[in-house]
Amino acid sequence: MHKAPYYIVCLAISLLLVACNQLPEPLKQLLPRKEKTEYLRDYYPSGRLHSISEVSEGKKHGVSKTFYEDGKLQLLSHYALGRYEGEQIRYYPNGKVHTSVNYSQQMRNGLSTSYYENGQPHMVETYVNHKLHGVKKKYYPNGKLMMQNTFINGKPTSNLKEYDPSGHLITNYPELVIRPENSAYLNGHYSVVISFSKKAKACKFFQGDPDEQDCIPDSAYPLFVENQTATISYQVNPGSVIMEKLHIIGSMRTRLGNTRIVTKTYNVAFKY
Repeated sequence: MHKAPYYIVCLAISLLLVACNQLPEPLKQLLPRKEKTEYLRDYYPSGRLHSISEVSEGKKHGVSKTFYEDGKLQLLSHYALGRYEGEQIRYYPNGKVHTSVNYSQQMRNGLSTSYYENGQPHMVETYVNHKLHGVKKKYYPNGKLMMQNTFINGKPTSNLKEYDPSGHLITNYPELVIRPENSAYLNGHYSVVISFSKKAKACKFFQGDPDEQDCIPDSAYPLFVENQTATISYQVNPGSVIMEKLHIIGSMRTRLGNTRIVTKTYNVAFKY
């Protein structure tokens, strides 16, 4: 088979292009075409490039990059018509990854990981529709596990485990204490006092059972806390008899900044 001379091939391509321009508009739409990408740029006062983003319909769409003033990449993001969509990666000035977050329709969805500047993992989380859902882990700079807990729809469960920098499990937490008030019968009331055995940060108390997922349920009744203490009072009259099981949930912030949830049942039984 003889090959057509080069100039004939070029002529044929030129005629084809002319013919395409004469096609009806519906048929033109079926032909592949390359659209020009638009960019949005921003600069430092020094004139160096600060950021560059792909744009469509006046909104960020595609890849967006932000730079340190020395030109190193600071942030790599992906957009879909102005909304985060896909992976977003932030970098330290030394070029190592600071955080990696996955987005879907502007909300965190999937794995989210942060790192120390030395490259060691700092925190690993999983999100569903912008809420923590799944196992969360946090690490010390030496790579040892600091904490682990499971979250359900943004709520921490009672499965918290914390470790010291040597890797030993921490167990010396304040205990949940429920006891009758010293003057239990006062002005026609019988009172039960709820507290932690040692001073605790951000302590809260609820009346109710944990749900099946070991979270504080929305149905739990929050108790008023004053001076890290909550009180439940019963109105009593001569001849009153009360037999009841109290289900108490306590939460506190640990020294490592995590939420610890504990539960305790107390039998209320008295006759006046």
